[in-house]
Amino acid sequence: MQESHEVGRDRAGEPLYTCGAPNRDQEPAPAVREPSQRMWFQKHTIEPDHEPDAEPITFAAQYAVCEEVGPAGEDDETGTDWMLGHLRAHPEHLTYREIVTRPYRAAPGDRL
Repeated sequence: MQESHEVGRDRAGEPLYTCGAPNRDQEPAPAVREPSQRMWFQKHTIEPDHEPDAEPITFAAQYAVCEEVGPAGEDDETGTDWMLGHLRAHPEHLTYREIVTRPYRAAPGDRL
């Protein structure tokens, strides 16, 4: 006779899934159980956050080789100013990245 194998138990202690021959020492699981929670699926849209309390959009620059990063600021010239200053201090540093941090939010939509 094949042994019974369980794959985990739920919060009520009931087997999630059992395969094989039933264990004769256990009572059979109820045929229908009432759900303990109600769940639904909901659509969401990811969009830029323009709410009054949203974080600001910030700009910074990074030297691409050693990955040194300049200060972040709300002015889009912040990164350019840092790159020019870094280039003056290190004339051999010629490759940079712009880093833009833009806040986003998940806007709830209809239930599915």
